[in-house]
Amino acid sequence: MKKAILITLNDNSSEIKALAASLGYTIVQEFFQQREKPDVNTFVGRGKIEEIKTFLEENNAVDLIIVDGELKPSQWFNLEKEFSREVYDRMRVILALFAERAESTEAKLQVKLAQLRYERPFVRELIHRARAGEHPGFMAGG
Repeated sequence: MKKAILITLNDNSSEIKALAASLGYTIVQEFFQQREKPDVNTFVGRGKIEEIKTFLEENNAVDLIIVDGELKPSQWFNLEKEFSREVYDRMRVILALFAERAESTEAKLQVKLAQLRYERPFVRELIHRARAGEHPGFMAGG
């Protein structure tokens, strides 16, 4: 079974753990942070990010990071950059589960369409960041 860690702001994480198990992942560690609302940049605070990075350095066998919540494209990008691992939020876990279980051609196409609609803002964010990296700095010669 593949290994994953769970990041949550909710102290009741039984549902997302069951979804992860259905995908074939064992949750080896759960990181809980009590917050009113997710951090706009990384979902959890800087201290929790450092705690997770330390855990990942000590436990290199973790395959996936699951966030129990809905990530904005910028949060997803920042988390993948911080952890150098694939990050799934709740919706991506559910879509992966549907994709795995779809049997008919119509069902597979419906799931693929849902995945593409879900991923569109994430692709936009990647393109935006790639373009931002191409521009010279202020007053740079060109």
